[in-house]
Amino acid sequence: GPGGAIMQFITFDSKGNIVVTGRDPAPFMLKINLQGTVLLSLRPGLFSQNTTHITFDKFDNIYYLTKMYKNNVLTGSPFQNTGDQSSIINEQDVITKLDKDGKHVWSTFYVKDQSYIRSIVAGDDGLYIYGEHMASNANSNYFGTSGSFQEYATGVETGPGNNAKNVFLSKF
Repeated sequence: GPGGAIMQFITFDSKGNIVVTGRDPAPFMLKINLQGTVLLSLRPGLFSQNTTHITFDKFDNIYYLTKMYKNNVLTGSPFQNTGDQSSIINEQDVITKLDKDGKHVWSTFYVKDQSYIRSIVAGDDGLYIYGEHMASNANSNYFGTSGSFQEYATGVETGPGNNAKNVFLSKF
């Protein structure tokens, strides 16, 4: 990349502006219009070199998926302020929301056992999170809401035998 920058992810916001994440070596996010004008340049403290997904809602709020060490404590988290301390995985999934101007709104861990978020997508009525819950069993309901279609970790598996893992789709 230019000046030694490494680009990691590229997408578009609701107005067709280009959004790029990367590092040089510090992590960054740029929003650029189609004329090449930089509209937003971010290097937030929680923004990570491990950012894997970024999505925008209809108000151009920014959501991104990253990893943090499980013993970090997130202040003001709306759901889970630390990682799963009993998990063997040290770097765990964190979802962050920024407003359209790049101001931090919230961050939350979303992890249990050996789980991985594979994708996040902002819809008109919420944030959808798809992932895999490894080390789950039929009594696991961390990723299921009481009374929902699939409250417990049963059904759809992505691997056989000891490698079995259940998929989940959650909505915030």
